[in-house]
Amino acid sequence: KTGFGIIGILGSIWAASRIFSAVEDSMNTVWKVEKSRAYWHSKFLTMLLVPVTVLVMLSSLAFTALYAMAKNIEIPLIGLKLSEAHWINQMLVILLPLVLGVIMFYLTYKIIPNRKISRKTALIGAVCASGLWEVAKLLFDIYIKNYGNFQKMYGSFATIVVMLIWIYYSSFILLIGAEIGSNYEETKRKWSMTPFS
Repeated sequence: KTGFGIIGILGSIWAASRIFSAVEDSMNTVWKVEKSRAYWHSKFLTMLLVPVTVLVMLSSLAFTALYAMAKNIEIPLIGLKLSEAHWINQMLVILLPLVLGVIMFYLTYKIIPNRKISRKTALIGAVCASGLWEVAKLLFDIYIKNYGNFQKMYGSFATIVVMLIWIYYSSFILLIGAEIGSNYEETKRKWSMTPFS
């Protein structure tokens, strides 16, 4: 059983790495990379990114669980419960997912393209993508709750359909952030070549 479980996990990682292979191709196109990585180098990198991405997602879920448990704990310095301190409450709810998103997108833009991407360029793309991702999450949630009657249309497959739609929009946002970073880099390069009188 243990052997089959390990084979199953490795097979899942291998399959999931194909998604990152497609992301790598897209990133190389956006960043105008002329030469791709060797196949095994690329496969190793994409397989490594699968557990890293899962870890970031689990961190986000862990925050939600910890936050739910900590809501009724009194904050020592101000003598209020977290649920009563509305400004701290709002700051955590808005900022932490945004920061986790920035980290995830930053690592994607910095590591996946097969050329050196400056920290500033990757960070600009990551901040824009993370902001767009949070807005998209909010709008998608509103749409699913109020307008998307997926259960009636797809029955037991509704969850899979919703997940696939969300992956599609997330991929689109990933590419928008990369385009913003790439355009920033290109604009900066052109400005540095322009002679000033």
